[in-house]
Amino acid sequence: MDVLQVLFSLWTGNRCTAGLPEAIEKLTAEEQQEIRAYCENNERQAFDVGFKTAVQLWNQLDNTGEIMK
Repeated sequence: MDVLQVLFSLWTGNRCTAGLPEAIEKLTAEEQQEIRAYCENNERQAFDVGFKTAVQLWNQLDNTGEIMK
């Protein structure tokens, strides 16, 4: 299983999600589902980018420490 998928699942399972904004509540169930899917996809992409960036930064800092030794 993809490590990022596991981490993303843990993150989404442990956060509090607020109810739908009033404007979205007025949409049909299908429209609400489309909006949720779109937002979840964007959120997943942002999580992946953020996590990968953090790993790259960690690796750069780790390499810098080896150079300074």
